[in-house]
Amino acid sequence: MSFKEKLKAVGRLFLLFFIINSILAILVTLIDHLVVVNYLNLPSLQQSSPLDRIKLFTGGHLFYTFLIVVLFAPFIEEVIFRLWLSLKPLHISIAVVTLALYLLFVTEIYIIFNLRWLFILSIAIMVAIILYKVLDQFPLSDMVVKYIPKKILGIISAVLFGLLHMVNFIPLNNDIWFFYPLYVLPQTVLGFFIVTIRFKYGFGYAVLFHSFTNLVALIIAR
Repeated sequence: MSFKEKLKAVGRLFLLFFIINSILAILVTLIDHLVVVNYLNLPSLQQSSPLDRIKLFTGGHLFYTFLIVVLFAPFIEEVIFRLWLSLKPLHISIAVVTLALYLLFVTEIYIIFNLRWLFILSIAIMVAIILYKVLDQFPLSDMVVKYIPKKILGIISAVLFGLLHMVNFIPLNNDIWFFYPLYVLPQTVLGFFIVTIRFKYGFGYAVLFHSFTNLVALIIAR
């Protein structure tokens, strides 16, 4: 399949996703308004968005907001959730270390480059190299696929991707914890679409799909 044909196929998937996501967005808004706000008398869970926090961090500067929302965040998330699906030792090593760095700095919202960060990054790179050398000694792909089909790994990736976005609602209200998976349904569905693209067309197209989705969301939100 040529580059042009792949782009058309990915474009068709995006249109399908956009329709499904729009329906889900309406459903989530109805749940928020009718159940959470009107029935339970709780503050709306949609009153703040990650985009608002990013704009606060960037001072509302459109260029920096674009860099984070459309380029940086999709790439990092795809590395964590989809790169490893190839089951290649190098890809797994990069994904694991990227996830560790993300969890380490998640409370700081975004990384400020300084000596402390550079030291931690250096350690992370060394850990990635060591992990790669260890994993490279085993037929990892054959071992995993023997017991867990790749489709199951894709489902795990998509669900975890969706659940990660529950951090958008921190601090969580433990009394209505069961509502949060519903609120991240759009991101979970996005995860399934990206997993499909990752398997069929490769990692680069997965990043492209994710970036374009965020771009459209950024344009709509303005």
